[in-house]
Amino acid sequence: MKSLQRINTLKSTKVFAAILVSAFGVLAAQGQDTFTWSGYVTPTPDSTTTASWNVPTTTVSIGSASGGLTGEMTLSGGAAATFGGLMLERGSLSLVNASLTVTGSAYSVIGTSTNSDATLTLDNSRMLVTSMHVGSNNGAVGAVIVSNASVLTSSSYFMVGNSSSGSLLITGSGSAVHAGEMRVGAYTDSTGAVTISNGAAFYCGWNASYQNFVVGSGGTGTFLVTGAGSTASIARLAIGGYPTLSGGTGVMTIAAGASLTISEYTEIGYTNGNGTLALEGGSANFGSTVSVGIRASGAGTLRASNATDEISIGQTLSIGANGTLAFNVDLNEPNDGSAIITADAISFDAAGGYIVDFTALAENIDTAILLLQVSGAVSDEMKQIAWEINGLDAAFGTATTEWIGNSLYLNVSTVPEPAAAAGLLSVLALALATRRRK
Repeated sequence: MKSLQRINTLKSTKVFAAILVSAFGVLAAQGQDTFTWSGYVTPTPDSTTTASWNVPTTTVSIGSASGGLTGEMTLSGGAAATFGGLMLERGSLSLVNASLTVTGSAYSVIGTSTNSDATLTLDNSRMLVTSMHVGSNNGAVGAVIVSNASVLTSSSYFMVGNSSSGSLLITGSGSAVHAGEMRVGAYTDSTGAVTISNGAAFYCGWNASYQNFVVGSGGTGTFLVTGAGSTASIARLAIGGYPTLSGGTGVMTIAAGASLTISEYTEIGYTNGNGTLALEGGSANFGSTVSVGIRASGAGTLRASNATDEISIGQTLSIGANGTLAFNVDLNEPNDGSAIITADAISFDAAGGYIVDFTALAENIDTAILLLQVSGAVSDEMKQIAWEINGLDAAFGTATTEWIGNSLYLNVSTVPEPAAAAGLLSVLALALATRRRK
């Protein structure tokens, strides 16, 4: 019988008529606001509960990881709820045109421990928490999906893959996540993945007391912004590593149509870690310094493509002994003469890595691609640093780097040399003459 499954449905409107069907654990009323739950939920809402479930001093638990019990809860149709805390251990919590406020100072946890698999979904909804862990402890799996113009706000910490596996997907125009401070792949053996797509937005550092964003602080973290109109706005960015941890690996990717804005400093390859920032498309604007592999215990790579619209650095671009600056060059991309990267100043350690990788070739190219334009002076020592060029076979063409003033150019030619062209014509003429003799 359905009554044995403990399926509960609560509906409320301004209309006060209600019918309690006790055999099925159902409280129904006319209207659209709906609050439903099934399986393991504690505390269990009783018959006096309406769609606006307010338990501001009580932590609500959905599912039990230790008991292997699953719980499901849905708020929809304008329903609202206030919890003192949230422990989504095993199962799901769905907000569909609804709102939820978690008032307690403790973390709202999505995926708590071993045998925990939990998903939080926001669809055209609002949720406000003090802090959140997604994939909290060893063995847990947690996922958060924010879509259809939903907004999720965490006023302090937001961990995706805290000590386990966590993911966050923000998708669709109008959808947004606001985090005070975030770590993706926070601690050892954790994995975290964040994706912003299809015009969604991500903000980190809006709370002056919590402004750091770290990808791969102690575990493995990935952060992807992709699609037209997708944006990420961050106060302070670190990729790969953290001073009190070791072994962190982080990768941030900005793809076609997306944009990245960093208002304060950026560090790639932080203490004890390995970080990569891949600017594959769209735009990236850095208001302050960008430092790559400048610490003795961290390694970092900044990779910039000529498919990007703009990469601007408001202060100094520093490449340390453990840092790599790499340019991806697609010869099929139009060359409008603008620089791939503009920077106010540069500081390049000769022990660092400086690379040009051809990712796609094209015939009959004879052009100069502006890789880097610097507002300030560039020393002769930095101009003398050799660049490694990969992906262009000598039989196909030539490529060299050249400083002209404070601008670094890549001179590329895939047009046959005059002697080679003359030799080719001679071979063709000889072949034609031989054919005529026959």
